[in-house]
Amino acid sequence: MLAASEVVGDEGAWLVPKEDAEGLQKAILTLHSDGTQKDALAAAGLNRVRTVFHEQRMIDNTEAVFRGLIMSGATGL
Repeated sequence: MLAASEVVGDEGAWLVPKEDAEGLQKAILTLHSDGTQKDALAAAGLNRVRTVFHEQRMIDNTEAVFRGLIMSGATGL
């Protein structure tokens, strides 16, 4: 799936191809029956959110975008 690891990371989610109902069913049933795997995915997802979407990082990235636009002389914003 295009750019999937950039969106969900490598450890925090299972991706199921679009329109793969059987694959989705298998993933849901596996998580339902395997508490260890469910907890591991939850912990990895929480860690990714805390790392990737940390408040200061988001502020710094937004500021960098605006500085880049200013430096390039972008108009029409």
